[in-house]
Amino acid sequence: MDEPTSALDMHRQVQVLDFMRALARKREVIVFIAIHDLNQALRFADQVLVIANGTTQGSGPSDEVITEQMLRNVYQVEARIEKCSRGQRHILIDGML
Repeated sequence: MDEPTSALDMHRQVQVLDFMRALARKREVIVFIAIHDLNQALRFADQVLVIANGTTQGSGPSDEVITEQMLRNVYQVEARIEKCSRGQRHILIDGML
């Protein structure tokens, strides 16, 4: 799927991604999604593939691939990845490099 939540409000984005994840687990299938919201990727993706300038910059478990170093290298942003009170990881952008 290509950006399946791009035209949705936040509530519907979470609803759709929760549904897709539950359905994939129930049916034991793999779902491929192109998504640009890395916070959604951290929350919903078991595995990610980061592509920039036509080359693979990283692949594997989302919490191992989406790192502060990757954000600097690929997106040229100074960012932190912090856990909220529920233990979910979130990207906080402090500025641009």
